[in-house]
Amino acid sequence: MKAKKNERTKGTRAQTRARINEILRIRLDGAEAWDCCQYVSEKEQAGEEPFQVPEGKKPLSERQIRRYIAAADVLIAESCRTSRKKLLRRH
Repeated sequence: MKAKKNERTKGTRAQTRARINEILRIRLDGAEAWDCCQYVSEKEQAGEEPFQVPEGKKPLSERQIRRYIAAADVLIAESCRTSRKKLLRRH
């Protein structure tokens, strides 16, 4: 099967995990969705991992970045689900 020109690339699992962790880090610093889109765009233009765009491929879409944001938000929510009694015992 012949690949289309300007086709988007699907990241590997490790690359996807790294992208979500980057988004998670800036979300914890207080970034909003538009800040995340701007951050990813700057990283793509600079050619920095894990947001490097291979030659001939399109950058991440806003929808895909929002999926990464949603995944990062789930990780944040899961980290807050520990019961109050467990937190008190741990401290």
